[in-house]
Amino acid sequence: MLTRANLRAVIILKPSDKTIKFEVFRRLNTGGVKLNAQEIRNSVFPGRLNNLILDISEDKRFQTLLGIKNKEKSRIYQEMRDAELVLRYFTFKDNWNEFSGGIRINMDLFMENNQKMANEEIQELYKDFSIH
Repeated sequence: MLTRANLRAVIILKPSDKTIKFEVFRRLNTGGVKLNAQEIRNSVFPGRLNNLILDISEDKRFQTLLGIKNKEKSRIYQEMRDAELVLRYFTFKDNWNEFSGGIRINMDLFMENNQKMANEEIQELYKDFSIH
């Protein structure tokens, strides 16, 4: 039973180290509904890049390509696997031939390193990914 005596608070400030934020999300992710890597990235790395990824994943043409007919019933949509596919593309589009290490780590690093990407770069990514 949760009481005031055993209640513990964790305060994470905006300038806190990204590694600490990520680790706290992972550790808190042991009860209730478990978050997957993309859901954690969505929480830990807010910003223009994350917004772009979410916007692209909402594109009806992209959803059609992934077979998403009903978002409420689609596991791909509910588990943010559509957003993760967009991130995978951005992560490897310019350096796939130099890839080393795990995919998850590379995607985490891409999100972290590009979290505050300039609007012009966001527009370029959008054009590069655009579905015709």
